[in-house]
Amino acid sequence: MGLLDVLVKSNVADSKGSARKLIAGGGLYLNNIRQTDERKKLSASDLLWPNAALFRSGKKNYCLLLIR
Repeated sequence: MGLLDVLVKSNVADSKGSARKLIAGGGLYLNNIRQTDERKKLSASDLLWPNAALFRSGKKNYCLLLIR
């Protein structure tokens, strides 16, 4: 699944446009690594824990995404 879709479905971003702006502004982190490519596809290698990924937008907004 694409990064923009995941951000919208997990309510990290309100829309794909705001997700693009968040990435372009350097404010999105996946597992504490800044993301700069809006076309990125999430894969099993992006999961730090067995079924979870950590998103951070800005300094204080965190979202733990559990994959089932």
